[in-house]
Amino acid sequence: MRKLSLLFMAFFAFTALIAQEVPTNWTLATADISVVEETTTVSEGTSAMSVTWTSDANQDILSDVFNVTEGASFSYTLDVYDFDLAGRVRMAISFSTGNQWGDYSVDTDAWQNLTFEGTVPAGATTAQIRLRFYDVSTDWAGTATVIIDNASYTENGGSNLLLNPSFETWGAPVLNPALSVTAPTNNATVAVDNVDIVFSTENFELGTDGSLEYILNGGTAQYATASPVNVAGLTEGANTIVMQLVDMSNAALDPVVTVTRTVNYEIPSTDPALTITFPADASTIYAADVNITFTVENFDLGTDGKIAYSVDGGATAYHTTTDAIELTGLSYAEHTVDFELVDMSDLSLDPVVETSVTFTCAEALPGGMETFE
Repeated sequence: MRKLSLLFMAFFAFTALIAQEVPTNWTLATADISVVEETTTVSEGTSAMSVTWTSDANQDILSDVFNVTEGASFSYTLDVYDFDLAGRVRMAISFSTGNQWGDYSVDTDAWQNLTFEGTVPAGATTAQIRLRFYDVSTDWAGTATVIIDNASYTENGGSNLLLNPSFETWGAPVLNPALSVTAPTNNATVAVDNVDIVFSTENFELGTDGSLEYILNGGTAQYATASPVNVAGLTEGANTIVMQLVDMSNAALDPVVTVTRTVNYEIPSTDPALTITFPADASTIYAADVNITFTVENFDLGTDGKIAYSVDGGATAYHTTTDAIELTGLSYAEHTVDFELVDMSDLSLDPVVETSVTFTCAEALPGGMETFE
């Protein structure tokens, strides 16, 4: 290993402004991270990768995917120059069966070699190196920088399986396709049996690079090359729509780009309904006159039928407008008013639609004051 001295932080500020490329065979997997080619402070060869991130959320860089052998003994090593109190990097391997995590770098004005050894898990067929960058909360200042070099992954003492392990080759970044679905929102509720999917793509031209595949409730795949697209045939209750970008042969991309939405279809009720809005049940009215207000749904008063009502089990009266029902001269006592929707022949509906309200009429206090009840 060799270390070339430099004015560390000043050089980072300069290189961050002029470099836009990334090392080939490596991908910036998160948004708040950037890299520049480092040619002064290197551990192996003539180049290293200087990494800067500006978020306290986890930031990742991934290697290309490579094949692994189930049960093999692996050794993953990495050289890190971590002379920044604000951040650190952690070793990880993303096997096809899940992530395995190694050591963190430590703050030191020197190259350090991190080593992570283990056994390829059962069922794993592929893997990729995951470089994960963290802030160190006690020293976080909104930005952190470390230098990475000389990555190696071997199995059973064999050759390095990583491409461009020392970051010697740089080029334009590979921009991965992305799918964004703005409507419907997840767990949205609709009152019709269809829904419009409003979507957009990045780094993927619909109709040229491929299309949007969407599958409703595990059914037949459908394809669209323009937004929005209407998905019909929702069933009452929860519906699952799985969407993904596919190529012109309708094959899934690698890596897969997918979004899932759940849409709840609630069939609106068409049954007549009657609701008393005033007075509230068990309330006290400080008057002998009461105006009862109500709402009616799916029923046209005067055309579909009437409201039949009676006070305290007395004679039935009928009401055919949406105006309040006026009750006058009630005694200062408890009263129950029964209501029912009937047809124009005064016959009950099938099924019966009825409700009631009970309230107490009380004499107002002298001076027109009422109790705080």
